[in-house]
Formats: sequence, structure tokens, C-alpha cells
Amino acid sequence: MKKILFSMILLCGLSFRGIAQEKGDWELGLGAGVLTTNDVFEFLDEWYQDNENPDTMDIRLTQYIPAFTATYRYLASPRLSLGFDLSYQYFREEVSHAGQGYGDIHFSFVTLATGFDYHYVARPWFRMYSGLTAAVTFNENYYRGKDPQREEHYTTRFNWQLTLAGFRVGRHFAAFGELGVGYRGVACLGVNYRF
Repeated sequence: MKKILFSMILLCGLSFRGIAQEKGDWELGLGAGVLTTNDVFEFLDEWYQDNENPDTMDIRLTQYIPAFTATYRYLASPRLSLGFDLSYQYFREEVSHAGQGYGDIHFSFVTLATGFDYHYVARPWFRMYSGLTAAVTFNENYYRGKDPQREEHYTTRFNWQLTLAGFRVGRHFAAFGELGVGYRGVACLGVNYRF
């Protein structure tokens, strides 16, 4: 009985592997997203500081680079993919008080994540999916003012991406779009390659 059960499990596993081989085992992608959790955390932090100290400096966003994310996905079955993400985001703010500039604050975010996507529509040329990833974000922010001394701060925090609806169109080379909440942003667009 144990041999029969083991043979059935092995056969099912090999057939799932064969289906994944047929459709492509891996996907590599690159996307850009806006309105990330990093944006929200920094906005809330500045809002809190402004309310605590109303006579503080004026801060204005001067440069914004969206979250660029490199993705790797392994198609474990026709409907489930597992993978890793590496994301980078940067923005700069100008600090002033009473119309006089004092310097810039630079923010850099690097996020490492792992998670899964469930493909509820899985056709060779079209996929619809939802997903969840858990991540850690490393933040470096520094203030560069008129004096040569630079103030640096480093933080590490838990982050996530909840993809509510994702769409992938194409066979091997494809375009994708995602709507969700997290380090990749509320809206993320990109390309990927399945091999």
C-alpha cells in the first residue's frame, strides 16, 4: 500500500513538473510602481513631525524615482508561482525655512522579499493572479546641508506587497500590470520573460 501511495504521489509530482516545463519554469521581470508603502511611511512621519512642531522647516519634494522591482518567479504548478523580489526606490526633498534653503534630505529604499502568486486564470498567453509577499526594507536617509558634514540615519522595517489583481499578457516575452498595496506600489507596470 505504501509503495502504491508513494508511486501515485511521485507520478502527480512529475506530471505537475511536466506541465510547468511545458509552459516555462521560470520568469524574470522588471517593473516600476508608484504610491508605495515607503511613500506612505515617510509622508506620515513628516505629517506627525509637522503637527508636533508647527514651527519646523518646510519640506518640498524635488526628485522622485518610482520603485523599480526585479522579480524572479518559479512556476511550481500551472496555478502557483513562488519567488523573490529586489526593489529600489529613491526620492529627495528640499528643506527650507522662511524662504531660505537649508539643504536636501535623500531617501533610498532597498527591499528584499519572498512570496507567492496564485494564478486563477492560467492560459498560455494570458494570466490573472493575486499574490502576497513578505519583505524587509532597508532605508538610508541623509541630510546634506550647506556645511560639509552629513547626517545619516539607517532603519530596517517589515514591508509587504498584497497584489489584489495582476495581469500578464504574452507567452515568453510579456507585459504585466498590477494593482495592490505595498513596496511595489498601488500601480505597477512592467515586462517579464518566461523560460
